Amino acid sequence: MGRVACHCDVGNIPQLLGIMLETVAWAALGGALSAGILLVYCVRWGLSDTAALWLAAIRSPGSAVFGAVSAALIAGATIRESQLFRYFKDR
Repeated sequence: MGRVACHCDVGNIPQLLGIMLETVAWAALGGALSAGILLVYCVRWGLSDTAALWLAAIRSPGSAVFGAVSAALIAGATIRESQLFRYFKDR
């Protein structure tokens, strides 16, 4: 019933924190880049309220970042060491 890195004496909480930090690093970078592109687009083409338009448009990248981090944490919490051994053996 161990987690992914039990053979390295890594506990569940530190392992999930590591997974979360790694995922936040790449997901936040992608979200920030897409938010910047959306901001440029809203400033260039927004005819009325640019801030309201940008706040409405930023929900998509924000949801994508939240979904990526949530999925990584769920995957890290549910994977078992035996599944990894079987995966590497069958590779």
